[in-house]
Amino acid sequence: MTPQPRTLALGGIALSALLALGACSSGSDSSSSSASSSASANPSSSVAPIPALSSACASVYEVDLLVSDYNAGAVANGDFTEAEAVADYRRLTKAINTSAKAVKDVGQASTLKTNSAKSLKTLNGLSKKATLSTMAAKKAKKLATQRTRMIKACTAAGYPLPAVNAQAHLDVTPTASSAKS
Repeated sequence: MTPQPRTLALGGIALSALLALGACSSGSDSSSSSASSSASANPSSSVAPIPALSSACASVYEVDLLVSDYNAGAVANGDFTEAEAVADYRRLTKAINTSAKAVKDVGQASTLKTNSAKSLKTLNGLSKKATLSTMAAKKAKKLATQRTRMIKACTAAGYPLPAVNAQAHLDVTPTASSAKS
């Protein structure tokens, strides 16, 4: 499978999971539906920013999945090349930044804007031949910190880490028993 359709398929899975979780968390308790109907008409919240924030968080989770796949050896397995990994990272980070800029009056969006802009600056500062594995440790740590902050912002905004990402983290992280073998 080529990297672009694979990335799009993973993005579709992540976005579907986010939308499903959003629908599930919108309130299913019948006893609270009448009490919360007046609260849902709060003028300070608007429906317009939700798609942009959802899109930004879907891209955050695509970046996270890309890094997990990369760390699990996707380049060695031939799933994508080093250059494609950096290009996808940059493309997805631009998408996060663009979507986050479209969100108005949502506190987590500013975290996404700030950290995606910092990530873009780091990625754009790489030499043309740089890869994720040859990147200076300081830059790699910055990217990891910014990615973690964006994940936390999405979680705080009501878009939790999709199960596929959590599983990818487990697949990359060695367990205590496998580390001893």
